[in-house]
Amino acid sequence: MLATTSLRASRLGAIGHGRLLMVAESELAALRSTSTKPRVEKSNWKHNVVYLYQFPRTPYLPNPSPYCLKIETYLRVNNLKYELNGEQISDSQIILWRLAKLFEIQDPVSGHERGTARAIERMLDMSTVNSLNHDRMVKHAHLTLARNVSGVPLPAFASNFLATRFAKKAQSMINRKTDRLSAEELKENLKRDIQAVADVLDTKKFLFGDRMTIADCTAFGHLGTSYFLPFRQHITDLLDDDHPRVKNYLERIRAHYWQDWKLPEY
Repeated sequence: MLATTSLRASRLGAIGHGRLLMVAESELAALRSTSTKPRVEKSNWKHNVVYLYQFPRTPYLPNPSPYCLKIETYLRVNNLKYELNGEQISDSQIILWRLAKLFEIQDPVSGHERGTARAIERMLDMSTVNSLNHDRMVKHAHLTLARNVSGVPLPAFASNFLATRFAKKAQSMINRKTDRLSAEELKENLKRDIQAVADVLDTKKFLFGDRMTIADCTAFGHLGTSYFLPFRQHITDLLDDDHPRVKNYLERIRAHYWQDWKLPEY
């Protein structure tokens, strides 16, 4: 059942035997400050049901956070029953480990492919995300926060004011994570990371064959939350012009696992 509700935050935790609260991290949430300790939203837990707390839907994306989209895609790929219930914050990698252990899900990779998959995951989570965030949250903050994109019911003057502050905080966060790479260096970084994804994908359906892996969920989460936005970015140019196979790969995942994800008419 899908039920989007509050925007309170909580932390990853296990509640009783076989009952899990899963909360996905977000780079947007990292920019928010709170003076109160997050609390758990759910008290009447159902056995072996995953409760996914995250941001509500937006007009163009199921979730603006690549980490949240990664987790929900993984749940859909593995047909895990879950409820969607607002925004929560924690580490998406740990969530996937816990899910795999609890539901005895084996990632369909082994040997050198397992090593490559792990490298791709960490590249996307630790490197690619910074380049994508710079484009989306700094350079195009005013478009990202626009009412038709974010779904936040604010007038243009208010969203533009918030976008300026948002971009400054996002830039500060990216500087801390990248040791102050320049805009051009971040663009080059994204170019090389996308080439790495394209090299691994080659002509296959998914990164490692005919079955989705955690690495695929991670790639879809990071690339999809930027590529499917309704304005051009560096990722748009790279996929449309240089890497159509990666573009088709994202479209293929969206069509198969996100049939309820309908993009607005331009």
